[in-house]
Amino acid sequence: MFDKSTKMKIENKRILIVDDLRAMRDLIKSNLLAMGFKKLFFAGNGVEALSICRDMTVDLILTDWNMPKMDGLELLKNIRMIEKTKHVPVLMITAETNEDQVNQAIDNGVNDFIIKPFTPKKLQEKLDLLFAGKLPFLQSGLSKQTKSTTKSDSDQKKVDEIQAKILVVDDLPSNIDVIVGILKGSYKIRIATNGKKALEIAAIDPTPDLILLDIMMPEMDGMEVCRLLKGNPQTMDIPVIFLTAKGDSDTAVEGFKLGAVDYITKPVKPELLKARIKNHINLKKSKDSLKNQVYMLMDNARLREDTERISMHDIKNPLGVIIHQSALLAENSDIGKEYRKINKDVGTAGVTILNMVNASLNIYKMEKNNYQLDPEIVDIKETIIRVRDDLSYSILGTNEGIDHKIQINVADDTNVMVWGEELLCYSLLSNLLKNAVEASEHGEKILIEITGKDQVSVSIHNNAMIPQDIQNCFFEKYVTKGKKQGTGLGTYSAKLMTEAQKGSIEFTTSKKEGTKLIVKLLKWEEKV
Repeated sequence: MFDKSTKMKIENKRILIVDDLRAMRDLIKSNLLAMGFKKLFFAGNGVEALSICRDMTVDLILTDWNMPKMDGLELLKNIRMIEKTKHVPVLMITAETNEDQVNQAIDNGVNDFIIKPFTPKKLQEKLDLLFAGKLPFLQSGLSKQTKSTTKSDSDQKKVDEIQAKILVVDDLPSNIDVIVGILKGSYKIRIATNGKKALEIAAIDPTPDLILLDIMMPEMDGMEVCRLLKGNPQTMDIPVIFLTAKGDSDTAVEGFKLGAVDYITKPVKPELLKARIKNHINLKKSKDSLKNQVYMLMDNARLREDTERISMHDIKNPLGVIIHQSALLAENSDIGKEYRKINKDVGTAGVTILNMVNASLNIYKMEKNNYQLDPEIVDIKETIIRVRDDLSYSILGTNEGIDHKIQINVADDTNVMVWGEELLCYSLLSNLLKNAVEASEHGEKILIEITGKDQVSVSIHNNAMIPQDIQNCFFEKYVTKGKKQGTGLGTYSAKLMTEAQKGSIEFTTSKKEGTKLIVKLLKWEEKV
């Protein structure tokens, strides 16, 4: 738990919880109340959150990533543009494992991430560090009240400067003496009088935090040294500042193309040199911290996915018992007709869940490109009918009138026998049809058409348009918008399962014509 002094500080902290799922808001609420936080506020999306932020002052925002109307990234961008909220710390609660998306959040000023699923202990650790002022990369995002309690900010900066390591490279001892005299006492300094020695020292772990590099040197000049540094993965991220005579400034500009971050003209001005070094070292430390954060995020996500796969394997055993026991009961003539039907439904549900577990495990194999396809003849029309009927119970609660909502048309002379696996075809079509139903207004028809001679083409049409901002990444993992229970895995897995069967998937979408998802599969005669 928090110590007493920290607990007193947090009781009046205003925390805004932003998530479109009420269950998640309630979960976070119960965790925060148990930690001693009392002033909690809630929003179901980014638009509601911004309205709350304009009306009152908040000390922390915990926001989900995927939400309707305005997602967590859009909310973060808006928060950082508003004067009142630009310094409010933001913790993103996310299941994202895409490094580009994580970097987007970092570039827009996120302070930290919490990976779903998370434990109360992990949430408390994040907040403990935050409100105790002990989380370095959160300092820039702390509110004024919290900043005033961290008295050691200036002391910490001095410690950081003393710990920073600088490599000074110059062939003239007199120049080195001048630079060492300016920086002595503030940094750990190493010296090299030629390019070859500089490359050797730069590659020794721990590597320098910054390199001051003279351009004009015999045997190997500064340009060549910089090129070799940036070409070595071990040293490529070390910032390089060129030291150059005034007449060499044009040459130094060329050095930027090699990856240098700055240049300083000789004779060196002490205050300018100190300021440039301080800025670039701080930038490097911030970049390193964020990079470590991304790596940790990715590791946590991989751990979560590994845990989920292990759980999937464990689920298969009790499911096997349910299916087996249901089969035994089905053979018992003593049970009544009503209970016989119930037992059959239980058995069918058990088989369906087992198939879902197997499909989930297969998706992982497809992601790793080691899924072994076991092709068979699949009647795609019968598969679609089964998908339609199964969805009618789960979404509509009945199959009465389902033919009027989901219409299936087969073009003349179309071969409905495809090359693939029935379970994969069922799963991918179930995902796509479920999306179409959920995107449609009540009473709107969904048209499924089966056409083609060279290939079997299945198109699913509904009247809604795919949101503009996700059209370019519609089939990517975790991409979703506007769906309260959306995971962003349906279309992603459908694409994987289609391609595993040597098929293709695409879509057309517009406000006028609606959306048409098109899956193309091989005819059985074209088996390979």
